[in-house]
Parts: sequence; structure tokens; C-alpha cells
Amino acid sequence: ATITVRILGNELTEVEIPVTVTNEENLTYNIVVSPIIESLRQGLSVVLSAEIFDNFTNKIDAVVSLEDSGTDRKNNYTIVDNHNNTWTLTNKLKSKEPLVLTFSNNTYEVSKTIEIQLKAMF
Repeated sequence: ATITVRILGNELTEVEIPVTVTNEENLTYNIVVSPIIESLRQGLSVVLSAEIFDNFTNKIDAVVSLEDSGTDRKNNYTIVDNHNNTWTLTNKLKSKEPLVLTFSNNTYEVSKTIEIQLKAMF
């Protein structure tokens, strides 16, 4: 089963929580990326953050890495590593293909992939 949690009045915040009923403790590690966005207008920037949680309850102090799919479209956007698991994404030029970002941590063998459409200014 999956529980979807949203904060009323803030449609950019949403998280899906997988639920498993079992007799034994089973830690599941998840990466939560915020804010949740599907598109970014040209000329605008957003600061993305990624955190690792065990069973969506306890925050894990661990480094998250970021890889992007748009190596052939580097003129369309910039990503600046702000450190502390935050990055600033800027849309410099619209793109037909969505930008795919993968956040990962090898120690906990966890990753999260999101897609962001780089849209025109208007």
C-alpha cells in the first residue's frame, strides 16, 4: 500500500509513503526531494534539496549526489552545488525534452529520479 501526504495550501509539497505490514523490522531508505516541481520557466531558478530518511521517519545525515541527463543541453540550464544536499537549478533556455535529475546515495543504495520541463519565459 502507499500513503500520499500533501500539505494543505502547498501543492508543491507531496510525498508518497510505501507501507508494508510485517512481523520483523525492515528499514527502507528513501530520498525526499523538495520542492516538488514539474516545470521551470526560462530565467527562473529554484533551490532543490534532497534528504534521506529511514522508513520516512528518521532523517539520515548522509551526502546525496546529483546527476543530470542533459549533458547535450548544457546551454539550456545550470546546476550549482550549494553543498549540504542543496542545488540551484536555473532555466536558461527552454527544451523540448524534460531534464531528468537523479539524486542518489551509494551507502544506503537509494535513488530518486525526477523530471523537470524547461519551459519558455511566457
